[in-house]
Amino acid sequence: MVKVYEHGEFEADFPEETVQEIDIVESAGRNVAEAISKMIQRAGYECGPPSFGDFAWEAVARFKRRPIVFGIHGVEPGEFHLFVKDLSVFDRWLPSAKQIFVEYLRMLGRELGADTRFRHVRWYSDKDRRHEHPVAFPVEDD
Repeated sequence: MVKVYEHGEFEADFPEETVQEIDIVESAGRNVAEAISKMIQRAGYECGPPSFGDFAWEAVARFKRRPIVFGIHGVEPGEFHLFVKDLSVFDRWLPSAKQIFVEYLRMLGRELGADTRFRHVRWYSDKDRRHEHPVAFPVEDD
């Protein structure tokens, strides 16, 4: 059985960039999201440029033709929250789709771990909202 952790937290040294226009505040994380988007592209996959969504900087990647979004939200200066989600509507629960999502998380975990700009990367499951049981890699094989 495979355990999947689709939320991450980490520290990173990127220039701070909080943007405020009238009543709208875009949280920090644009530079981090751009770096992760380029990381995914270097790994050989399509990934669009990040844009600010409801509360995070988001970018959609195409991993083996599946749309998978990642989002970055600044928590504290230099601390960030990451989420990853398969955007497929109808078939994301099929075993083959789950396997592709697992492969994507493995790739992302390897790339983040290899990049020295990202430190203390910890992963959590969607069920572990209090972040009481962090793991070092987004996929665990039993």
